[in-house]
Amino acid sequence: MDKSEDQDIAVFVVTRESEKKVYVQVVGDEDLYGKNYIIEPNYEGNERPNPGFQSEFAEEYIPAAKNNITYVEVANWPIVQYIYVPAYNPWVSNWGWNRYPQWWRPWRPYSWHWYAGFHYNYFNIYFGYYRRTNVYRNPGWYKWHYGNNGWRSRSPIYVNRYQQGYFRTTYSRPQSFSVGYRVSRERVPVNMRPAVYPTRPMPSNREMRQEPHGRGSREFNNNGRGRGNGNGRGKDNRASRHYN
Repeated sequence: MDKSEDQDIAVFVVTRESEKKVYVQVVGDEDLYGKNYIIEPNYEGNERPNPGFQSEFAEEYIPAAKNNITYVEVANWPIVQYIYVPAYNPWVSNWGWNRYPQWWRPWRPYSWHWYAGFHYNYFNIYFGYYRRTNVYRNPGWYKWHYGNNGWRSRSPIYVNRYQQGYFRTTYSRPQSFSVGYRVSRERVPVNMRPAVYPTRPMPSNREMRQEPHGRGSREFNNNGRGRGNGNGRGKDNRASRHYN
């Protein structure tokens, strides 16, 4: 990517159905995560949109402690209340392309396998608070976001490099999984970490997901702002906010 491009990574979607009924979801961009990759808090059982949905991780990762939450509690989060005040303005960072704090230094990124190994030990904690789902709390948001005039930012450079296979080197170090695993193993209390070494097959450079979807691109947006549609409502007229 260059200074004239943006690429969405994920979007926080806040849907308010009433003053005391608010849902929050984090939706990964389809180019990076595939379609319908949605994370949300562990809402109470009767508040799940699709109780029959089971995450691919459900059998392997058992939360050390399940922490459920209600939509009323979410509505009372200070940040949720703040974004719905009439005078709200999205926060804009002072930093950007080639503008960094004096203390900032570049760092060498870890491989995918090292990163996956490091976070494996935290999965039981993560899944104690959050879960994977395939259901959008605000169904109209998807068409609004990915439509031809939606807010989505998409980098042609990234998509082109992906289609040419540059990403494959990211998945070429399966041996580094155990290195990352050992680094974090002792940082997590014994009663909160997975009891066994993972048995799930790790992706290699020959086992990749499908090519990025070609739909829903938009003109570049260089202002760095979090984004909410003008009236705070999705196409199905639910009050909602959306931030990249």
